[in-house]
Amino acid sequence: MEKTNEKIAAGDRAFRQGLTALREGRLDEAMQAFDLAFDRYTAAGLGERAVLVLLKKGMTEQAAGAVAQAMETLERALELSRNLNDIGRIAMCESTLATLYLDRGDPRAEALLLTALDRYRALEDANAAGAQLGNLGLLYQGRGEFDKARGFLEEAAAVFVSAGNEAGAAASLRAFGDLSRKTGEHELATDAFERSLVLCRQSGDLAGEAYSRRALGQLRLSMGHVDVAIGHFRTALNLHVQAEDVRGASAAHLDLGNALIAKGSVDEGLKALEEAVRLAHERGLNNESLASALLALGTQQGQRGLYELATGQLEEAEAIYARLGDPHGLTASRLNRAGLDVVCGHWDSAEAVLQAAAVDIDAAGLRSLRPSMHALRGQLAQLRGRVAEAEETFGLAIDGFREVGKERLVHAALISRAIMRMEMRRTQGIAAELTEIEEASKTWGNTESQIDVKLAFADLARVEKRYDDAILRYDEAEVLLEAVQSPIALSSLSLSRAEVRLRKERWDAQTFGELSAVEEDLLRSTRIAEAHGFQPRLALGQVWLAELARRQGDLTLAQSTLARAHSLAASLHYTICGALAAHVGARVARDRRDAAQFAALFEEARAGFEHMEALHHLEELCEDFE
Repeated sequence: MEKTNEKIAAGDRAFRQGLTALREGRLDEAMQAFDLAFDRYTAAGLGERAVLVLLKKGMTEQAAGAVAQAMETLERALELSRNLNDIGRIAMCESTLATLYLDRGDPRAEALLLTALDRYRALEDANAAGAQLGNLGLLYQGRGEFDKARGFLEEAAAVFVSAGNEAGAAASLRAFGDLSRKTGEHELATDAFERSLVLCRQSGDLAGEAYSRRALGQLRLSMGHVDVAIGHFRTALNLHVQAEDVRGASAAHLDLGNALIAKGSVDEGLKALEEAVRLAHERGLNNESLASALLALGTQQGQRGLYELATGQLEEAEAIYARLGDPHGLTASRLNRAGLDVVCGHWDSAEAVLQAAAVDIDAAGLRSLRPSMHALRGQLAQLRGRVAEAEETFGLAIDGFREVGKERLVHAALISRAIMRMEMRRTQGIAAELTEIEEASKTWGNTESQIDVKLAFADLARVEKRYDDAILRYDEAEVLLEAVQSPIALSSLSLSRAEVRLRKERWDAQTFGELSAVEEDLLRSTRIAEAHGFQPRLALGQVWLAELARRQGDLTLAQSTLARAHSLAASLHYTICGALAAHVGARVARDRRDAAQFAALFEEARAGFEHMEALHHLEELCEDFE
């Protein structure tokens, strides 16, 4: 008996040491202590305590990112509890393991949650039953079974309210609001989030109040109300700090950073994202918190042209999500990396990633990621000359973003499709569509959206040969771009404005009055493109530099510059760029009186424009050589 008591005492000491180490973030020490406690309790024949130790160890392993190990530990705990025939312990193990399965998209979660729900109902444990109902709601929401999800979440909130559990009721209302936001039911979402906020205030739950504030902020941001969202995120951050909730503070910095960047406060936004990463690193949050922060920071760094840094951050996020077995995070990271590949001209790589993502999204039921995948596929198809595919996938992206209430992304996809249609001379209704987007972006205070719509209006004016209006729009967008610090957009703007000035008149070396402005724009565009690896922009820049050289009478320079443009376009399979290079090349051949080369290049340009359905360019080609 004395030896047994010694084993129990040793187990108790080890368990307390493990809990202390866990609170202080020393996860490896905590797991070692839990192992010792398990051995001592097992030797003393205390199976109930051994089960609790395994549960705590499994949750610690999950926090450390050792997901496979956590599953194995929790499955051992469930098996041991079943051997003990302790209904309460069995339900606890089923619930904990089901939550881990749910986080990883494992289909075994559903059966365990339903079984645990039945056990807790039999035990008349309302709080535990409410937790299972809430998790079932999240499970069906992830599957896209929204009506079923809504029913479980409403029942969960009601159960928690009846049990006097305000924190549980608030969490269920937040989940219900998030579901309503994703289905575009903004009034329902607002009501649910505000009710959850009231419950948290009544109970003095600072962390819960912060999560409700962030939920309201995310709703407003998705609707485009950037300033309102920023206010919610700042309040949430202060509440997380007061509650000493490091994980929540890291997430609040992330939300705030994204919103500030959308507003145009780029430096402040990037600092907030960097702080989210720093907090996650410093406090050992080597899990979803760190991965989410890296994903957001990498995406924004990529949009600023810092591709090497961005790629490293996205790859680190991917590695964490892969280790955690999180299909949503892993696929989101890969989609963001594919977006960088599209900008940099690594189109074969982007194509492969998007094809794999389509399979992963279908296999794991990642419905919320489909619109982003379709938007990227539309951009890539457009660039590669697959016009019908681009039209279809842009439409799918627009419908998908609308379905989940992401109005800002709806507008971004509408602008992408509008620009494609402009080149096809399908301009009917585009001006009205852009005007609506412009008014909304001004109301929201979203600088990035305002820039996008000004650039789209400029492109429309260019296609319709309203060149002075186009230049004015580009100039207005350039002023806003100073706040956003986007080299991608600045390179594109400079290139497009130079193209418009070149089209404005049939200048020659004697009458070319805006030579310096055109040359300045082209050199700036190509310099940025070369520095940041924007291969598609660099290729187009070479085309217009060749045209500039031709206008100045330097046909030798024009030919050598076109050779580089042709080479880049061919390596990228960039159909429209190749056709434009052939068009300018035909002008050079005409000036050199080389009939054979002129005929070949004219035909190449015509075929390329027809393939792209680029009627605007085809019309200009025919006018050029009437």
